[in-house]
Amino acid sequence: MDELRRIDAALARLREGSYGYCRICGDNIADDWLDQRPASPFCKSCAL
Repeated sequence: MDELRRIDAALARLREGSYGYCRICGDNIADDWLDQRPASPFCKSCAL
């Protein structure tokens, strides 16, 4: 269930135009990080 919530949240960010931007610092999330974790709302620096 948690994975479905993360995916739904990522799809909502995609619709609103904020997908790919970190929810903490606002920076772009690197493509390689999104390739590994496509539903991540955080950049690598903020996630770790």
